[in-house]
Amino acid sequence: MEGGSSSSSTNRRKGKGRLPLIKCPCCDCETIIRRAANTPENKGRIFYTCPCHQRDGIGCRFWYWEEQYEEYLINTGHLASRAVHIQSPCSAVRVQTNAMVQQGAQPYVENDAEQIAEQIKVLVRRMNLLIDIGRDIVALLRCVVAACVVVAVTNMYAFFRSG
Repeated sequence: MEGGSSSSSTNRRKGKGRLPLIKCPCCDCETIIRRAANTPENKGRIFYTCPCHQRDGIGCRFWYWEEQYEEYLINTGHLASRAVHIQSPCSAVRVQTNAMVQQGAQPYVENDAEQIAEQIKVLVRRMNLLIDIGRDIVALLRCVVAACVVVAVTNMYAFFRSG
């Protein structure tokens, strides 16, 4: 997952807060951590990784440079994109909101809408995960019932055959 740095995305991050730390999507057991590289070629460069990740490739594979982690968060709905879409019917509102942000004003309405949209995406993903788990449980219960029926039929056969 290693990649070259992108000066445009690095410049976008300057002056902004740190990226949110999410639960690792690969192993689902730990929260992602933020670290600075110590290698000579990347000294001080920020990356995000699962605490279970090992340099030798053992353990969790989640590892991104800051720029790629930001893109990952946007693509998975954990972070709202600040891009202006000119073709969008709401583009005038987005442009005005971006101008307000540059002037220091707080665009409460768009932030609230973005947060709500982000929360809905997270909830939909969680709901789909729960539905999948429910389907797996139903399948396992069907297997248990089938096994019980086989045992009962075998016992009845043995009982009637012996007696």
